[in-house]
Amino acid sequence: MGLFFNYNKPGPGIDKNAPKKKGIFLYFELLWRKLGKLIQVNMLYFLVSIPVMFIYYLFFLNIAQGLVSGAPAEHQANMMVQLTSFLTILLVCLWGTGPISCGFTFILRNFAREEHVWLASDFFEKIKQNWKQGLCVLILDFVMLFFGSNAMYFYIRYYGQTHNMLALYGFAVLAIMMVIYTFMHFYIYQFIVTFENKIGTLIKNSMLMALANLPMNVLLCAVVTIISFFLFNVMTPLGAMIVSFVCWISFMRFPLDFYAARIIKRKLIGEQERHNEETEESEI
Repeated sequence: MGLFFNYNKPGPGIDKNAPKKKGIFLYFELLWRKLGKLIQVNMLYFLVSIPVMFIYYLFFLNIAQGLVSGAPAEHQANMMVQLTSFLTILLVCLWGTGPISCGFTFILRNFAREEHVWLASDFFEKIKQNWKQGLCVLILDFVMLFFGSNAMYFYIRYYGQTHNMLALYGFAVLAIMMVIYTFMHFYIYQFIVTFENKIGTLIKNSMLMALANLPMNVLLCAVVTIISFFLFNVMTPLGAMIVSFVCWISFMRFPLDFYAARIIKRKLIGEQERHNEETEESEI
């Protein structure tokens, strides 16, 4: 168990007089400094998330069967496994796995904010503390995934049969809603582990943040999707899943949580602290 619990090895540290890095320079510095711990928490998160990932896999397996049906018979099985594996890991990176993502996000949030964290104990403690809200998000994810994808399939199939533009508009609206819902996941678990909110407030605030930071959300989502697609195309499905188990989910999720954690700290926590200071000064 030393893989997850031994954090006492001293390192060279950081010069306290060194200039403070910001933005992308800070991100890459933290990525390098936390590389070992990112790998550790990735393996822990992957193992605990296997039941949810299996449900995702079964869902995408049905979709993949339809998508590869037109391919040559000798390639269909491999293409189906490849596509299903890619979609499963991509959804884990972008949406998460419910209560388990509460622990995972707390670790990555503290890395981004350069705050102390114990990997295993804090990981499971945050799951325990936030499992109700995390479970609500996971159930909502299942509902959105099932009904959203089926509704989109209905609209696009109906358009193919009738060329009715209303069906195409319906498909476009649903697709945009699913994209925004994806962006909400960049913030929703951050809110869960940072603030005390009811589930309705949690969803509303996550949607506001998703829309307020739309350009950066689009960029981050595109980067994660494109390079994950590249991984599953240059490697066998088994090889790509091994890489996903070792490090991939952390590497893909860390830029999302780095951006979300710092934007929340600057826009929400920082403003609240300034408001409190101004209130105290006015009372004096």
